[in-house]
Amino acid sequence: MTETQKKFGYGNFGNLAEEYELARQKYTSEVIDLLWALFKHQRKCFVLDLGCGTGISTRQIFKKLQEENLANHNILVVGCDKDPLMLEKATAHPENRGESRLTYGVDNAEALSFLDASFDAITAFGSFHWFTSQKAISEIKRVLTPEGFFFVVNKNDTDGFKNGFRKIIKDAVGEELPEIKKDYNAARILDESGFRDIQTQHFICSELFTPEQALLYLQSVSIWNLVPTEKKEKTLNLLKEYCWDSSENGQVRRTIEVKAVFGWNSWE
Repeated sequence: MTETQKKFGYGNFGNLAEEYELARQKYTSEVIDLLWALFKHQRKCFVLDLGCGTGISTRQIFKKLQEENLANHNILVVGCDKDPLMLEKATAHPENRGESRLTYGVDNAEALSFLDASFDAITAFGSFHWFTSQKAISEIKRVLTPEGFFFVVNKNDTDGFKNGFRKIIKDAVGEELPEIKKDYNAARILDESGFRDIQTQHFICSELFTPEQALLYLQSVSIWNLVPTEKKEKTLNLLKEYCWDSSENGQVRRTIEVKAVFGWNSWE
């Protein structure tokens, strides 16, 4: 990553929290159902959602546990993120009101503030590629129970929509854009880190946006931070035109592969 990219905040999302909350969409119910199936209907479900952002996945996980008639059982879902501005959006969401079993806190994956063996599952929805260090993985394994599992989910674009808007931003930045997932392979990382019985599942689906929502989505991606202030307005106009040109019958379609990789802790 170049000094310019560091300066303008690649990997930061707090200043994009408003757009993130408005434009980012939920995960397909199939991947949430898969997560639930891994619990094998155990009575205690303590889940830590790492890099939770504005709490999209955290709320989905908690709602699924409630739907499975676990309301009177031992449930706790904790969403954590290093960015307090993202967590402000998460905690302010109406679904959190009056629900003590759904909580949030500022935490760093490389120095988690939880006791050993605190959680039956740790999840990372759209976030693990930002903290794949061995220090973070050691912390994940530490706070998992010996029988616990780590569940990683990513949305990967399968059509040309991403390439189009990245080119516009690249032209504005004037240099190659970083790609955090370029050499990222969650299954390999889990295997090399000692997780066992690693499995991968794929789900193909689409996200539909109005052109206005698509434009907000493009302002929620980290590379938007790389556009210099003096070029923001012009770039935004180009992205707006791109979103309208990409729409059909008033909708912009983003075709994605939702990839879930999961493995069990390897404590003796």
